Amino acid sequence: IDSATSESSESDDIDINSADDDENGRVQSIYCGYQDGSIRKWNLRNGNCTLHIEKDPAKKHEDASLIWCLKLHKDTLISGDSKGHVCLWDTRFGTLLKKFTTLQADILALEVNPRFNCIYASGVDSRVISIHLGGDQGATQTSIFRGQSHDIKSLVLLNPRTLISGGIT
Repeated sequence: IDSATSESSESDDIDINSADDDENGRVQSIYCGYQDGSIRKWNLRNGNCTLHIEKDPAKKHEDASLIWCLKLHKDTLISGDSKGHVCLWDTRFGTLLKKFTTLQADILALEVNPRFNCIYASGVDSRVISIHLGGDQGATQTSIFRGQSHDIKSLVLLNPRTLISGGIT
């Protein structure tokens, strides 16, 4: 599992999840993005929250960004939100590694290539950004292009040279 939708018995403010699995492929924990801009890691064995990330702790609830999508790879969690920000988080301590603010509207789709040296992000403004991972600067935005003329709801990387986008008109 790399992402799924979840329901909460307390409220409907959980949006998108990413999961950690063990060496046998069993899901051990799940990451959830909330409408208050926070991200939580839930242990599925005991139901406890084991990590709580506040994206904008100084912002009031009404100014918070909604976390629309999450993608997990190794020790890095990638989030896309309603302010057009793509953030890279350390999953051990919940610290922000890097934030990209190029896109101007909701990020609805994230994709990572198999070697994890490039992240693609897009959404409502229909532009796709490419973020290269590695090198001296860690993560840098390498390109931006218009994927299609309408909202992009999904990105799929078929191979290292073929990115497919889909959405609504």
